[in-house]
Amino acid sequence: MNTFSKLALGLLVSLSFALGSCSSDDDDDQPSNIVQFEDADLTGDEETPPNNSSAMGTFSGSYNRNTKILTYTITHMGITPTNMHFHKGEPGVPGGVVFPIGSSPWTSPINDQTPALTADQEADLLAGKWYVNIHSAAYPAGELRGQVVQE
Repeated sequence: MNTFSKLALGLLVSLSFALGSCSSDDDDDQPSNIVQFEDADLTGDEETPPNNSSAMGTFSGSYNRNTKILTYTITHMGITPTNMHFHKGEPGVPGGVVFPIGSSPWTSPINDQTPALTADQEADLLAGKWYVNIHSAAYPAGELRGQVVQE
């Protein structure tokens, strides 16, 4: 074998070892550390009790299981918010505040994130027991609501 052939063979063997040692990063083989949530409509119909508000909004977000942080975007129109919160409550059931959302003035869109969640907060969030609530002067208990549910 001449020098060129030996060099080519050595390169081929090295390349096959390098390629063989690479692992597949196929996300289907492992659970994702990022949980995506459905885009939720925020409406008066979802409030408890429902109201006739013509205002509307949206929620979208994702949760990082490693950092324990929910990153989200909330939009709204037709409402002047007086307060905004994440609440704990099943669909149709009112519940207590988990975290406030931003601060006044609540200019749409709101791009923010929660502090790191506790284990109990994480379990409730991933079980669909959180909702977004936007309060107004006309509806101090809440004008718009939307459930936070995984895709």
